[in-house]
Amino acid sequence: GAVYTITYTYAISQAEIDANDSILNEVIVTSTEDTYTDTEGTDEYSDIDTDVYYNPDVAIVKAAAVGIGSGPEGQLSAEGDTIDYTITVTNEGNTTLTNVVVTDDKFSSLQTSDLHIVDADGIAVAHTLTSGVLTITSPMEVGAVYTITYTYAISQAEIDANDSILN
Repeated sequence: GAVYTITYTYAISQAEIDANDSILNEVIVTSTEDTYTDTEGTDEYSDIDTDVYYNPDVAIVKAAAVGIGSGPEGQLSAEGDTIDYTITVTNEGNTTLTNVVVTDDKFSSLQTSDLHIVDADGIAVAHTLTSGVLTITSPMEVGAVYTITYTYAISQAEIDANDSILN
């Protein structure tokens, strides 16, 4: 008898990766002349499960830029001198991320102002901020880079402590 091989390529979707499940591929063959039905009452049938590599991975980098302080050589030395923080959050995995949470003790401080979060195109990203916890409420697509910026004004207590500001 004749043997025919059918070969094709199937491109998986981001939704299938995000589902974190294998992909089931089912095939059924029928013909007018072949009236055989297997024990499940179907025609000739075959299937295969193919695992999908699921790799959620988020990275974060925080940087500080000290504004011009009021001390010698622009050092921070007076209440209200500022530090501008930039936090970069990147989806380095192959999975769309949801409810990405960034916790920073400076978020809840009354000394923090001008907090913004934008994507790589400068478009504002939906988020909530509660008690120092910033939750990104929009899905973070694969490869997305979000930038969080804010300004922190140092306090007299931090100056009096004569210690570096932990960020």
